Amino acid sequence: MSWIGHVVGRLPRSWLKAAARVQWRHPWLKRAFDWAAAWVRRGPAPIAHGAGRGLLFDAGPGNAGYVLGTSEPHVQQALELLVAPGMTVYDVGANVGFFAMIAARLVGPEGRVICFEPVAENAGFIARNAELNGFRHVTVRHEALGRTDGEATFLLSETPGWGKLAGVGDVPPGARGTITVPVRRLDGLLAAERLPPPDLIKVDVEGAETAVLAGATDLLGARHPILVIELHGTNHDVAQALDALRYRTIVVGSNTGVREARWDAHVVAFPPGLDRLVAQVPALTRLTAHA
Repeated sequence: MSWIGHVVGRLPRSWLKAAARVQWRHPWLKRAFDWAAAWVRRGPAPIAHGAGRGLLFDAGPGNAGYVLGTSEPHVQQALELLVAPGMTVYDVGANVGFFAMIAARLVGPEGRVICFEPVAENAGFIARNAELNGFRHVTVRHEALGRTDGEATFLLSETPGWGKLAGVGDVPPGARGTITVPVRRLDGLLAAERLPPPDLIKVDVEGAETAVLAGATDLLGARHPILVIELHGTNHDVAQALDALRYRTIVVGSNTGVREARWDAHVVAFPPGLDRLVAQVPALTRLTAHA
């Protein structure tokens, strides 16, 4: 990271989040924010804040907030509440691996983190970030998860985290072409390749959430992993799928139900009787995206 990046990284997280929120209101501030972000992203550097603080991270073309540690603080804190040493975590739609590295720290060397990322460039950054931190318990799989096995068209975006499978919602902002990616059902993968079953699955797939759940009904019905799902206007369909699986749901940072939550809310879902999580419900509802 450049000296500019070091200076920015030392700023209080509340200042950085405030700047990120107001940048869109003033063109000059947006230009300054983008300029600083470009310097922050230059090469691997220690994450400045949050659950990943001190981990080495190369964001590549991704979000500068990863290196600053300011990206989705409520999700970072939720993982700190939910993930324990020795667990197996699946990161579905892992992007360049920010949350995967946090999970790898939390599960420790006795645990496992398995990342599913359909974009080869992003998958390469996950592997690099795992290597930078000596996380040999991180596995990267170059594929999307869905309701059927096969191939699909993937819409690329200038912003790596906004790419998505074709036919899922609108074309992403900054679209820059398409690629063909492999798609697998999670149930089929576990049966064919003997992957360790997950204790927690994080899902961020830009609108394909219900397809991922549909391809994992056997796993979810039998193993009951905790789920952390980012919605993309899929509130009703995700709520319906989780109700059918008899999962209890919590909207992170809110007391609302999934159907009434913000279109981009994060949902934690777990099966009845998981006493350890029942105790965490109040803490999860109090988390804030602007921490």
